Amino acid sequence: MIVDWEKRNEAFSNNFKEEVGTASFCELFVGALNDFTLKILMVASVISILISCLTADADHVGTAWIEGFAILVAVAVCSLVGATNDYKKE
Repeated sequence: MIVDWEKRNEAFSNNFKEEVGTASFCELFVGALNDFTLKILMVASVISILISCLTADADHVGTAWIEGFAILVAVAVCSLVGATNDYKKE
């Protein structure tokens, strides 16, 4: 009986599933940032920061970066929420 099992295992291999490792939180966060819409928002916010800081009046140079930075914070929060939900599912 054992010899028969070994022959079958050699001929057809086994049918055991390989264990899939769970993804870390950082991998899930980077995966959430990989969304096309979030990439567009990140690029647009950096451009907004650059344009605002370069073209701001002398009175508003210190606060010109806030709008673009707020977009970056919103992207980070969105990605963190998505990564947290995915991490809890795993």
